[in-house]
Amino acid sequence: MNEKSFKLIKNITTAIFLLVIFVFFYTKVNPELIHYKQQPLFLFDKFFLYGFLKYQGGVSEYIALFFTQFFTYKFAGSLLITLLIFVIALLTGSVLNSFYGKTSNTVLHYIPSLLFALLFTHYSFQLTALIVFGLSLLFGLLYLKTQKSSPVIKTATLLIIMPLLFYLAGGSGLILFSTIVLVSEISYLKKTNSIINIALVLLLLVGITLLTSLFSAYTGFKTALLGLLHNAAQQKTMLWLLWASVPVFAALQPVIKQTGKIPFISKNMRVITGANMLVILLFAVSLLPFQNNKKEKNSVLVDFYAAQGEWDKVPETAQNLSFSDRSVIFQVNRALYHQGRLAGEAFSYPQHWGEYGLILTTYYNSKVLMKCSDLFFEMGHVKGALHWAYEAQTKKENSPEVLKRIILCNILTGEYTTAEKFLAVLSKSPVHRNWAKKYRAYLNNPKKITNDKKLNSIYRFIPSNDFFSNTRHPQYDLLKLLEENPDNKMAFEYFMIDCLLTHNLAQLALNLKYLDNLGYTSIPRHIEEGLLLFMVLNENFRPDLGKFKISAESQQRFSDYSKILMKYRGNRKEAQNEIAEKYSDTFWYYINYLSPITLKRKINEN
Repeated sequence: MNEKSFKLIKNITTAIFLLVIFVFFYTKVNPELIHYKQQPLFLFDKFFLYGFLKYQGGVSEYIALFFTQFFTYKFAGSLLITLLIFVIALLTGSVLNSFYGKTSNTVLHYIPSLLFALLFTHYSFQLTALIVFGLSLLFGLLYLKTQKSSPVIKTATLLIIMPLLFYLAGGSGLILFSTIVLVSEISYLKKTNSIINIALVLLLLVGITLLTSLFSAYTGFKTALLGLLHNAAQQKTMLWLLWASVPVFAALQPVIKQTGKIPFISKNMRVITGANMLVILLFAVSLLPFQNNKKEKNSVLVDFYAAQGEWDKVPETAQNLSFSDRSVIFQVNRALYHQGRLAGEAFSYPQHWGEYGLILTTYYNSKVLMKCSDLFFEMGHVKGALHWAYEAQTKKENSPEVLKRIILCNILTGEYTTAEKFLAVLSKSPVHRNWAKKYRAYLNNPKKITNDKKLNSIYRFIPSNDFFSNTRHPQYDLLKLLEENPDNKMAFEYFMIDCLLTHNLAQLALNLKYLDNLGYTSIPRHIEEGLLLFMVLNENFRPDLGKFKISAESQQRFSDYSKILMKYRGNRKEAQNEIAEKYSDTFWYYINYLSPITLKRKINEN
């Protein structure tokens, strides 16, 4: 293979490789979901910058935040990730070329890039790791350029680079740089200065991190030394493999060079290298789609679709997840309400969590704080929504999602001074500046709210009287909202479904009075199912149905359900299979076979 043909194959392969990576991120991963999961906020503000300049590795985080904010755009995010991954491939290739020379193996250049591509399928994986890795390779390359320089220059380079890199990229960056240098110096052991440099690298690696831990009240030696390698959770194994890849490939230098001396292989090295490029291309095409983290993606998608108001996609996506996660059934219930299906189809989905899957405030953790805020915001319980947004801010101080909720709640309640403080923050974000500009016009201008269809639908249901929010028993909040605004349909349906989930059929019957005000033309199916059971259990009491009546269809279904139970002499366990075939989507099936109250299943989600 001549030089011209080799370069052509290399360029074509590289172009196709980049196209594959771009298409993969655009169609499979979707950077919008990474942005939604991580909620990054970058501000053009000196105080924001100063916060990252105070600690080692902060500069890398700052750079990563700058890039990650553009993940909010699907095309731009996919293109940006592709370019950054390509930069890693170029830097890896340049470092390995310093070791291999003309026998450089093209496959090895792309392996770190592919590992990064796989890591980004975990939506919590942060871009900081790629920035740290890239800076470490860049500084490693700068040092490798000094191999033919005098011992004084090499030593001086180490003394300058290592403290600087530690400040910019933290301990994990220093580890990668140090291992590259050590491999390089070990290969030059015949030179007396190499032993000195090996000792100096080890001394600086330990000394810098040790001094940092001694003078910091918050950073121990292990944390300072390992940096993000210590803090990584799910991706820790993959990160360690990534960090080991370049030094290990560099350490293969003697083997590669010895192989190049064999006449046959040396003669055909370009053919082999060309074949290797095709191998890496096939690896990219075939492996990446199958490595996509579908479970995590669907979990993020459910919340993402709910945030976008794409309610039809929420139940569909949720079918790919486990309903043992109460956040899933919570979002499904929200979607069903917005589709006008909650009171008639809630029990078509497994309500294993009972009322704790309808409203999340009783057993809450950091993952559901904004979900609690979302629900209350939609039904006009704005002060309740604001409470949970402030709780969320203690966990995610700079989350755009949280800041926007705080702003809107304060605008709706007339707390314009507070809203302005948070608007001032978002106005410094390149991505959220226009949003902040739009809602700044709402300050001191209630007409803007009434002309805003979405905000007005919330504003009109804000209670005129304050009341204490009951975290442990949110049904009291729902009843308060309903008493103040009898036309609050969301509060009504959530209250009635809560009555069913808690077996509180008396309250279900007593609050049928709201049906007429809410524009119902018939009683929703699940409410009918609850009423039929209530009337069987309370023969001497007939609820006031007003102008409504229970449908003949529901009465027939209840009769058939009862006959199956009678067939098995009331033995619910023996009757379950037959009942499940026809009535698994009913309140009756829930109360007998799924309800935590019936099953005496302990709920403990902290």
